[in-house]
Amino acid sequence: MSRITLLSLLLVTHQAMTFAPADTATAYRYLEMARELKSALKYDSAILYYDQSGDLFFDGKEWEMYFLTQNGIISSLIRLGNYGRAIKTSQNALARVTDDMEGVNTELATLYHNLGIIYGRTGRFDDELLNIHRAKRIWESQGDSSLQQVASAINNIGYHHSRKGELDSAISYYQQAYEIRRELFGDKHRTIALAFNNLGRLYGRKGDIQLELSYLQKAKNLWVEILGEDHHRVCLANSNLGNWYYKHGSIRRAIDYHRQAVQGAITIFGEQHHSVALYYNNLANALGKSGDPETQIEKLKKAAEIYEKVLGEMHYRTAVVYHSLAEVYLTHDQPDLASTYARKSLDIRTDAFGLRHPMVAKSYILKGMILESQDKWEEAAKSYQKALVANSHNFDAEDYGINPSAGDVLSPSENLKALVLKAGVLEKLSNNSDLKLLNHSLLCLQSAAGFLNTIRSEVIRDESKLNLAESNLNILESGVRVAHTLLQLTGNTEYFEDAFRFSELSKANLLEEVIRRTEILEFANLPDSVVPFERRLLREIAFYEKALIDEQQKSSPDTGKIYLWRSALTDLLVELDEHKIKLRDVYPDYYHFKYSEDFDSRSVEDLLLDRKTSFVAYFLGENALYIFVINRSGRQMARVALTEPLEERVLQLRKALAMGDFDTFTASAGKLYKALIGPVRNELNPTLIIIPDGILHFLPFEVLIDPDAMFDANGVYKHLPYLIRDFQIGYNLSASLAFQQLWSGQRKSYGTFIGFAPDYSGEYDTDGGFQKLSGTKKEVSDIADLLDGDKLTGPEASVDNFMLHARNYSIVHLACHAFTDDTNPKFSRLVLDPSGDGDGILHTYELYNLDLNADLVTLSACNTGIGKIARGEGILGLARGFTYAGTPSLLMSLWSVPDDQTGKIMTGFYRELKKGRAKDKALRLAKLKYLESSNNLVASPYYWGGFVISGNPSKVSLGGILIYWLVGAGVLLMVLSLWFYFRSGFQSASTRSKALSL
Repeated sequence: MSRITLLSLLLVTHQAMTFAPADTATAYRYLEMARELKSALKYDSAILYYDQSGDLFFDGKEWEMYFLTQNGIISSLIRLGNYGRAIKTSQNALARVTDDMEGVNTELATLYHNLGIIYGRTGRFDDELLNIHRAKRIWESQGDSSLQQVASAINNIGYHHSRKGELDSAISYYQQAYEIRRELFGDKHRTIALAFNNLGRLYGRKGDIQLELSYLQKAKNLWVEILGEDHHRVCLANSNLGNWYYKHGSIRRAIDYHRQAVQGAITIFGEQHHSVALYYNNLANALGKSGDPETQIEKLKKAAEIYEKVLGEMHYRTAVVYHSLAEVYLTHDQPDLASTYARKSLDIRTDAFGLRHPMVAKSYILKGMILESQDKWEEAAKSYQKALVANSHNFDAEDYGINPSAGDVLSPSENLKALVLKAGVLEKLSNNSDLKLLNHSLLCLQSAAGFLNTIRSEVIRDESKLNLAESNLNILESGVRVAHTLLQLTGNTEYFEDAFRFSELSKANLLEEVIRRTEILEFANLPDSVVPFERRLLREIAFYEKALIDEQQKSSPDTGKIYLWRSALTDLLVELDEHKIKLRDVYPDYYHFKYSEDFDSRSVEDLLLDRKTSFVAYFLGENALYIFVINRSGRQMARVALTEPLEERVLQLRKALAMGDFDTFTASAGKLYKALIGPVRNELNPTLIIIPDGILHFLPFEVLIDPDAMFDANGVYKHLPYLIRDFQIGYNLSASLAFQQLWSGQRKSYGTFIGFAPDYSGEYDTDGGFQKLSGTKKEVSDIADLLDGDKLTGPEASVDNFMLHARNYSIVHLACHAFTDDTNPKFSRLVLDPSGDGDGILHTYELYNLDLNADLVTLSACNTGIGKIARGEGILGLARGFTYAGTPSLLMSLWSVPDDQTGKIMTGFYRELKKGRAKDKALRLAKLKYLESSNNLVASPYYWGGFVISGNPSKVSLGGILIYWLVGAGVLLMVLSLWFYFRSGFQSASTRSKALSL
């Protein structure tokens, strides 16, 4: 229909309506026309027909139809953003409700529901919740016929809670709505897509970014499939995806999605619509990250202009744009303009939300940042304190030395930000000398770390936990720094404990969590059912994690399977959490071992079985390195200012070894010694347990050289004063993980040693073929002969055989190729023989559910100890997979080493191990013996330094479970022999006694 024709029809129809008789037939005809116009997004014309139809229905006492027309008017006004008129229409309709009106329940509920939505959009949140609950009660009274409407009400109640920052409640309501809709409509419905969208955004706010992205993409795909590309829901999906990529650094993709959202909304609604303003605001944020502040400000002002016109200057959405403008001006060092817009935003939010709301807290945080940029530190601290008050239920302290309790907080993420910023300002105010302010700063950081842990505990996926840990390392670094300053000023060792706890929070938390989950111990009064139940949960969790990864890697993944498996995984993790709560209450000892996070330097003393061991942990900050030394006799903490990036020095050392550059190697090894060992050298005992951090995971400390002991070596590697000459060294990812591995005790296995050595003589389709490893078969055979163990070589060294046999041995030795995947560490892989139907590839993620019984796994492959460095967690790679599988100690390599030298080191290591040496001592002696017997061509640390022991360094049982039977049989035989001996002795004595008496 042309525009002219439509206008003519409207004019004629309007004239007819003016004089129409009050009959319901005409009312139904007008209603049908209103619906058609509304479907065509012609809301003004639709309102005209709804209005005339409503009058006719009212005169005819068709009450249900009358309220239906009023809802049509209200929903059209909502689409137009005319909330004031929508509220007035709703109130007028409700004022006409009388007791004699029958059969109006369904549409009356819809009216309450629409009014609630309008109140929510205009910031009247108490009225919003009241009206939606009224609607929900009416619909529930209608039974199954109104389940769809009940789901809508529940969904909007969830939205209400999400705006208040009550995320767990919001997720619960969204899940309820989703289950009802899925039961009603199946998996292919626009409301199912809306549920995915809502859940995705909430999980993002909780920090589970991978689950967020999965839900958001699934929502868009379903909306496009059902509604087509040109629909406002698809615009929303594009905007949400743009926000996700913006948050996670993919700015170009973010801009593309936001531009699609803007153009789509303009096409659908026209320029003057609140949705267009929202998408302009999001596009502006992304443009700012791309280095285009002028265009960013232009788009923000355009958004503000639309909001002011459509919603009014005092609307909470207008406040969002003002907030964004303030942030832009702050970033570009224009604090006066920033302050103006921030004040506007704060005033609107206070008026809309009241004094206690996360959005009000967000405005106070921004105000504090502006004051801080002007060096008004005390005023900034007060503003951050107001943010903490606004973000709480009952907290009212104006004293910035007091912080809210965890249970009194509305939004943990806003609380976290306010605490960290307040801590920083108090540290500045202290001038590193005011003990009171420094202690206030430390308390803020401790509280922030607690909230960080709370947020982390609610995140499901490992990848999201890693991202959360890495993005919040500044909290832990600030905690270490402030605690160290207080330690220096007071000498109080409690500050050492504080610093050490912050350092531990930055190391291997995720891996330790898995170890605690999988380790099996005997505890008093623990029912036999507990461990099998946990094992069942963990097996199922691992199954779904693997299934998800496998499906996602397919060229055409089945999104239905992905969703179902992710849902099942979520349910299992919730079940595990509930199980943990029961354990905490009923079996606290077992819970403490498996799940408690209470760990300090005093616990480390349990690791130091004698006075000859020192525990050395490193924390790498932005401009300083912190070193913690714990001995049985005391503790020491040192701070080393970094004048150059430590990463460059470590990589320079590794490159010099690979290139055979003697001078560069010795210079780098000496400088690293001065930074890493020199400050604490006098505190160290002969045996070291080292906890690296960051790039230090790539450094074998044994190759460091004391520059004060250096002499003119004339290029001779053999006689250099390496650290290994003075110290026995083992490694771990964290002190608490070392504690868990020490508790693991002796494993129960049936065999001593099994070695795997493929020869790569067959055809390989992956990785372009592999170079044959000529020395690995001999290496494995020699060790198997030495330890009276087993070996699988050539085609027998397959993945199937590994899976079948590896769990039955005390020592598992793999001499093969290995490849790391820094992009996706779970796909780092060992290459075995491709016998049978397999490809010979053993991925890291396949190791997670193996449940090995080995005391030691030796990865005699290249680069098995390296991988992607995840700050806050350590190395993500092959070695981590074996630790997940329950292996308490690993022998691995930090770079490629030729076959011959590898074989000599390995054979020497096992020879010492057979003598009953601890693993770290056995490796040290093997290296020293190799060094003494080698000529200068192969004496370089390149050939021996790359092998390291990580985990529990204690001795290995070389007999599996058989040795226990042999020892038991031996003891029994000895007891029986003694019994027979003494029995025969007594009989002889008795005989002699009788003979003498005769």
